[in-house]
Amino acid sequence: YTVGSTGALTAMSPATVATGSYPKVITIDPTGHHAYVLNYSGNTVSQYIIGNGGALTAMSPATVATGSTPQAITIDSTGHYAYVVNYGGNTISPYIIGSTGAPAPMSPPTVVTGSHPLVIMIAPTEHHAYAVNLYDNTVSQYTIGSTGALVPMSPATVATGGSPEAITIDPTERYVYVTNTYVNTVSQYTVGSTGALTAMSPATV
Repeated sequence: YTVGSTGALTAMSPATVATGSYPKVITIDPTGHHAYVLNYSGNTVSQYIIGNGGALTAMSPATVATGSTPQAITIDSTGHYAYVVNYGGNTISPYIIGSTGAPAPMSPPTVVTGSHPLVIMIAPTEHHAYAVNLYDNTVSQYTIGSTGALVPMSPATVATGGSPEAITIDPTERYVYVTNTYVNTVSQYTVGSTGALTAMSPATV
């Protein structure tokens, strides 16, 4: 759509563009030049160039492979690195985004998470990342290297409450909060100098 002066939406022509199977999430890179769609059933990311008029044009190739059932994607503020959470694969796929906007898998192409990760969050300084794992009630914690690679911290996970689904960090990068859907609580943590999380006392509210 284009957005008019009143905020009203008008469909472009063509009104739609093709994706992969069961598109779940769309995000735009920080430059505003590229868009990415996660295809949950297709285990791919569809990649597009955003034209001057806002229209999406599929890149060549039109997709890049992910792990099993990609659930969420985040891009760092420089637009150089992307991270895809693979819900069914219990992994994160990290990518380097090239000058054309196309994501290329890093080596290794995946890093391990806990069971059934839902989301990934990059800390404000972009030195650390955290993924929420729905089935084993944990947060995976990583250091982000100079090449964008994720390195699991020690310990690799910290406990949450039951069925964690969302995570946020305060702008000073001192505190992290995780919502625990089935037990009606929020887990609260302090962030150490290495980026590792430590449960506060009390651990939940």
